[in-house]
Amino acid sequence: MSDLGEPIGRPKAAPGEGRVAVVGIRLTTFERAGEEAKAAQSGLSLSDYCRRAILGHRVTASTEPQQVNTEALVELNRVGVNLNQIARVANRGEPLPRSFPETLSAVLAAIERLALGHDP
Repeated sequence: MSDLGEPIGRPKAAPGEGRVAVVGIRLTTFERAGEEAKAAQSGLSLSDYCRRAILGHRVTASTEPQQVNTEALVELNRVGVNLNQIARVANRGEPLPRSFPETLSAVLAAIERLALGHDP
């Protein structure tokens, strides 16, 4: 409450005006990482960034230039090619290597670190 006894913050939305509808989309891991990076660069959550983009609102990026780790991107591309080959094996019904779940977890963690701007 303010000094005048008024509530502080955004007023409650009228019935039917709140955001209750959910839109789900599917992205590749690399697409998501790219969109998360863009959202972070513009100072928005991924949800806010996507909502603004879908609704045609202007999304401005931070004035700080984003540095690209080219070496990491090349390595991630190689890993992506390998994952595609593994997916083909799985689609043929052949068994995956036993270490696959741990390897996939490590790859996803590295992608997340890169998307957040941390070194892999």
